Amino acid sequence: MTWTELELADAPPQIHRLLRDADGTPVPWGIRIAGQQRADWNQIDQTSFDRAVAGRRCWTCGERLHRGSYSFVLSIRAALERTSLWPPSHASCASYIARHPLARIGPLALSPGAVLMVLQCREFSGVSDRKAKRMVFQPGTANDVYWIKDGRAATRAEASAEFDAADEDAYPGDSGLEEKARYEERRRILKRWLPE
Repeated sequence: MTWTELELADAPPQIHRLLRDADGTPVPWGIRIAGQQRADWNQIDQTSFDRAVAGRRCWTCGERLHRGSYSFVLSIRAALERTSLWPPSHASCASYIARHPLARIGPLALSPGAVLMVLQCREFSGVSDRKAKRMVFQPGTANDVYWIKDGRAATRAEASAEFDAADEDAYPGDSGLEEKARYEERRRILKRWLPE
């Protein structure tokens, strides 16, 4: 992939300040860079991860986050499960990477053509995940949501179809009544945010 000036034209200023891969691709702050300016798109940079968590820094650009303004790029299933593997970003950074290929390579890899959700919230929490053997993040209640597909705003039909498929996979069928009730509440809230 060759990164063009056109793809950077709508980038927020902090994206322009990122290191570039050998082909010109801006490398998100949380991605490990190996020798010869080659990004290792399948590896997180543990130091950046730790600094993002401890210092409330943007996972994408590395700059400080504004208190009470956190954005996550999520698959619909991750939103239904209320879990992000990655720390939050600025709203402008999250929106940018959701609209460009950076969200579909490396740790944020999703199926090509997937509908992404940029969820903005005022708080989040980090919790230990025994399966993943690392910290994961739980976004707070959404105060804004954007739906993105193939670099553009997703239609209601596209978001609804993917929502229904993810809902079928994510439903906690073997869980207790309390977990099912929490899931149903998350589902109800997210459904309200589907595009018009």
